[in-house]
Amino acid sequence: ATGEIAVDANNSFIEFYDGTASRVVQPLLRCDKTIWDPDGMQTGEDAVPLMRVEAEWAPFGITIVDIFLAADASNSTTYTLEEWTDPATWGSDIEGCAFSASTEFEDDGTLADASIAAGSYVFIDLSTQALNWLQISFTYRINEGN
Repeated sequence: ATGEIAVDANNSFIEFYDGTASRVVQPLLRCDKTIWDPDGMQTGEDAVPLMRVEAEWAPFGITIVDIFLAADASNSTTYTLEEWTDPATWGSDIEGCAFSASTEFEDDGTLADASIAAGSYVFIDLSTQALNWLQISFTYRINEGN
């Protein structure tokens, strides 16, 4: 009924009803990683994992809503966030993150492929740009179920 709140035990969501449909309470979550010596790391590994989307806490995957990168030196390099279906298999590009002669990058609000499936990984494709560190931050929502 209108105004009721329920727990969806099957999908681990809190839902409320507005009289016509169920709505899910969706907080924004954040992933923050810092990679030290990313160009040195890139010589041995082109892309590195940032997080795995576990089916236990995100049975219907996640949607990335915002990406922010920071570096210790001004640069004009592109780093690409990628979805990998397993640790050895690239799947698709989430977004190319191009610095513009600056130390910070923030996406423009539209991502190439923001939906990440349960069981997949979020990787970052590194560059040979000489940096001491690269900080990667992104916010995301857990996708609601049926």
